[in-house]
Amino acid sequence: MHKTNLTLKSTLEEAYMEQEKLSDWSPNSKNVYRRNINSISSHMQSVGLEPTIENVTYEYCLQWKKDHTSKNPNTLKQQKSTMASLFRHLNNANIIDGNPFLTVKITDYTTEKYLSKDLNITELYQVYKAAHELQTEGVNVLAPMLLDIYTGLRSTNLIRLTVQSLDFEAGGIHINFAKTNKNDEEEVLENEMNLNSKNRESFIPLPPKVLTFFSNYIKGMHPEDSLLYGLRGKSFANKQMNYVVTKVCHHLGWIVNSGDNGGSNSKSKQNNKIKTDKYFTPHGLRYSIATIFHEMGVEDNAIRLLLLHSKKTELGALERYLRRDTREVKQLRMAQILLETVLETAFEIDEKFGVQVELEAIYEQLPVAFENQMKNIYHVNLFRDQIIRFTMSKMELLMTQSSVVPMNQHPILPMGEANFPMESHPFTPTQYQGPYFQSVMGMSAPMNVQQPPQAPYGYYQPSGIQDFFSVKK
Repeated sequence: MHKTNLTLKSTLEEAYMEQEKLSDWSPNSKNVYRRNINSISSHMQSVGLEPTIENVTYEYCLQWKKDHTSKNPNTLKQQKSTMASLFRHLNNANIIDGNPFLTVKITDYTTEKYLSKDLNITELYQVYKAAHELQTEGVNVLAPMLLDIYTGLRSTNLIRLTVQSLDFEAGGIHINFAKTNKNDEEEVLENEMNLNSKNRESFIPLPPKVLTFFSNYIKGMHPEDSLLYGLRGKSFANKQMNYVVTKVCHHLGWIVNSGDNGGSNSKSKQNNKIKTDKYFTPHGLRYSIATIFHEMGVEDNAIRLLLLHSKKTELGALERYLRRDTREVKQLRMAQILLETVLETAFEIDEKFGVQVELEAIYEQLPVAFENQMKNIYHVNLFRDQIIRFTMSKMELLMTQSSVVPMNQHPILPMGEANFPMESHPFTPTQYQGPYFQSVMGMSAPMNVQQPPQAPYGYYQPSGIQDFFSVKK
């Protein structure tokens, strides 16, 4: 058993070197932690303090924060995380009692610069469509994009996924936080050093078509193989998700060339790119799914489960004994099914007919649809039918309005004839023309062409669908 020689008079560097010997961090991570310790030590000396354990007090932490207000918030968070981890180690070794750096809150006053935008439902669909188009062109982005669109997983979680993380029987994916040397990126230092405080092992459901996609995707792969791969075919690591998202943004025109060639090297070319206001980062998908589900009506605890944040009420050991979906998992599953239905239906209509679905109008109905879906798992079939019918009713209305000719100037019918003879038209009005459609056209519907109250399933019924999507939240 290791016995420490550290005391309150020991330096931060001495304390860290002992912690490093007991850890299995990657070489790059160790370099980052050492640099953070050296930075804190230098600052303590600059304010007249010896960089020892006993001098790291609450008052010093406030001074450190005050002196670094102009620094990059991400850098400060890394340094804070390093110190918090070190003092947690010292607490466990009974050298100190307390962790002053945990009281420091790093506020990002440059949010617009460092945080990604979230995507509305139309933008999310454009990203969804772009991922499919790139995949068709041979650019392998669909697997990570599908997974992140519906889960919002951090890059630190994505790179740890293996084939055996998928659980088709349970209908989702297991997130395992076992330590690994795969992750060397500096930007995720806080996550790696605080896995138990910020993240937790969890199970996240996946919608049906995504599960079907991955069922085919993993054929021929071994259970221990990485689940996701980057643009060059290598296992996900470091900033691979950033490259995938950048590729999607390029495809959508959300990153454009500045027109200035500059130098010939790759770094110069990269600096000549301009990010439009549509540009987003992988973390933007995380914001997006959380916002969409919140507005849909998913409870906060379920969203915390999705984001792998601690829930307000933990089940503890009881959780492993629950064989059926908890309320949170069920809510996530139903919300994912509805979102997948919206994106898939819009994509199918777009691909087959070249028609853009009015997603914003449909999005307004998601809270009602979610409430109904929680009561009846098969409600999604009706919801998809309503999306299709609503879109078709819009098409019919636009096409009819653009082709209306005054009755007294009709080029085919004799002057003064009011209507087509019923038998001369291949589609009788009773099949497609309801009261709503007639009223929109400014005409009253004659009794003999009113749509029956209960038309057979599969008939085009724009009146019912228009009424459905006119209901406000």
